[in-house]
Amino acid sequence: QRLDAWPFVVLHLINLAIYVWECTLRGSTPPFCTPHLLSMVAVPVLGLLQLVVHLGTFWSVEFKVICTMRKVASVTAATHVMVFPKKATEKTGLSPLTYTVPPSHGDEEPRAVRSFEFHKRRYLWDADKKNFNKVQLPISNTFAFYLSSTGLSPRAVDESLGLHGSNSFEVPLPSFLDMYKEQCRQPFFVFQIVCVCLWSMDDNWYYSLFTLAMLLLFEGTVVISRTRNMRLLRDMMGKPTDVRVLRNGRWQMQPSTTLLPGDLVSIARNKHDPDAVVPADMLLLNGTVVSNEAILTGEATPQQKTSVSHRGGGEELSIKKGEDRMHVVFGGTRVVQAQPDWEALPPGVPRPPDNGCVGYVLRNGFNTAQGKLVRTIMFSQEQAGAASRDSAILVVVLLCFAIAAAGYVLYHGWHDPSRSKAKLLLNCSFILASVVPPELPMNLSLAVNSSLQSLSFLGIFCTEPFR
Repeated sequence: QRLDAWPFVVLHLINLAIYVWECTLRGSTPPFCTPHLLSMVAVPVLGLLQLVVHLGTFWSVEFKVICTMRKVASVTAATHVMVFPKKATEKTGLSPLTYTVPPSHGDEEPRAVRSFEFHKRRYLWDADKKNFNKVQLPISNTFAFYLSSTGLSPRAVDESLGLHGSNSFEVPLPSFLDMYKEQCRQPFFVFQIVCVCLWSMDDNWYYSLFTLAMLLLFEGTVVISRTRNMRLLRDMMGKPTDVRVLRNGRWQMQPSTTLLPGDLVSIARNKHDPDAVVPADMLLLNGTVVSNEAILTGEATPQQKTSVSHRGGGEELSIKKGEDRMHVVFGGTRVVQAQPDWEALPPGVPRPPDNGCVGYVLRNGFNTAQGKLVRTIMFSQEQAGAASRDSAILVVVLLCFAIAAAGYVLYHGWHDPSRSKAKLLLNCSFILASVVPPELPMNLSLAVNSSLQSLSFLGIFCTEPFR
């Protein structure tokens, strides 16, 4: 269904049929027949309303679903899923449904299930409970389970890769044209374009063209600033490095992007690159590690991490508990010192060639502590405060007065034969447009650019200036 298109086509055809019918009753040809007041006003009103409805599908996910999609009774017949996050800081999203093959148990045949990705997290369909659940990570097993691990087998690597994805922070960087289109679809920009069109029809060509050129220039500078800040955000994620991973019973060098939950990794200080970061969240199985967690907590004091070799085998890991967090080396942090303990080395695990501590990968990619920080930056919800609500109420009140004034002018001016009907409609449009000052969007663009420049001098970079 396309509620933003075909209903307006029908209304335009109805308005055209009424106009032809009126001309037929008067005995004149349609091109030379003066239309009725309602027929003449309906054309620009319907056109403007259709434009607003179409742009509303970009402004609101809920409105887009209402206009372009319909609900289905079965998940197998669905193509998209609408997600309402529980956290108020996250915004509603629309994700396409795909198929994912979860790991099989024993000799069971792998079976594809419906899944979707929302805010860089994968959700699987549970046919028994009739709901979607997040992909389970090995973050709540017993300490005996972690200490008995010997790494991933080739089959487990393939299954885990399809389920959890690669260990990378792929922050999307849209092209300049795509970001410019997004800026041009903003409500204030659309309002300014409508005002420019109205001014141009009132013979204010020079003012209209100057305003349009300045507005396009300001939006371009905002896009350039957003692109630069997004690049800085991507550079903060750290470059992929080579790490030692225990697979097939032996240590081998692998890119950090290939790390998966369940891998055993050697944790050591990188002497060649002191700025290298820990590529994933890892549970320390032996030795002690001193890490700098300033990028996550803002604290410059290094934190000491101890192994779980002294913990009871029946106890379960809980990352949220302060005691258990002292055993986890979080992704994005920097290793200051690593001191292995060979006596506490898990059975069946050979000694790492670089004399590093052994860590069990708990979470990778956007599931890590660093990934959570990046997701907060990328997918935070726009907050509407009291000031914005008061502004909306004020605009609605002013709009009511403007509609009343425009209706009065239109009603009395339409019956005056000496007045031009087109000029009358144009003047009524000016009355409605004067609810919001025409210079406001340009002033907002200037204020936003000035604020971004001031923040950049302080080392603060904004990826979404209008959020």
